[in-house]
Amino acid sequence: MIRDYGSSKGGFFGSRTQTQWYVLDIYETGKFTIPAALIKYRGSDKEQWKEALTVPIAVEVRSVLDGDIEKADIRDIRGPESVYNLIYIYIVLAVIGIVLIILLVVRLLKKRRTPQDIIPPPRPAHEIAYEALRELMGRDYLKAGKVREYYFELSDIVRHYIEDRFQLKAPEMTTEEFLATLKYSGVLTREQKGDMKDFLSHCDMVKFAKYLPDHTETELSYDSARRLIDSTKETTVQGETAK
Repeated sequence: MIRDYGSSKGGFFGSRTQTQWYVLDIYETGKFTIPAALIKYRGSDKEQWKEALTVPIAVEVRSVLDGDIEKADIRDIRGPESVYNLIYIYIVLAVIGIVLIILLVVRLLKKRRTPQDIIPPPRPAHEIAYEALRELMGRDYLKAGKVREYYFELSDIVRHYIEDRFQLKAPEMTTEEFLATLKYSGVLTREQKGDMKDFLSHCDMVKFAKYLPDHTETELSYDSARRLIDSTKETTVQGETAK
């Protein structure tokens, strides 16, 4: 049986060739002979027909089963699949699904019960300042004769407290710049502004003018710093913070 066929033409130097090809199909094995074919053609005169006979072609058809007789036999179709096998598969899939659902529920419950990270509120500015004052007194600068160091830290504590409490960049300003900014600010009362001016001016005298205060003056400076913090700190009223 011819399954496919075709032809092609070619030639050079004045000659022409034509090739005819066929794809054959057969369902039996063994040796076969493709008989000779008679081909008619005309020469250059294109008037008289000529005939040419092809050579018979011997063909051997072999089985692709490599001689396996069982594979060559025609067998009946496979019987129906057992219902019990299908039920077993469904049971396994159902169990896997239930286990996955249980694991998901347990994970969600565990995540819900896990306490969330609680970010504590920032410490009030006055608490930080009070702690810094206690640490300053614990260093015993005055007993060691380090009066200037004592005043440097004392004024820094008050300046940082003002920055944290009122968001004024006190540590980055000179005393003159800070007092000028404070003059037109409403965060302090007139009395508090006066106390702040007296405190910072006295600290500058010790820090930069080499003024040496006596014991009473150092105690008054500490009390002034404490009083400034006491009078301006945040106060809690009925559970709310008053500023």
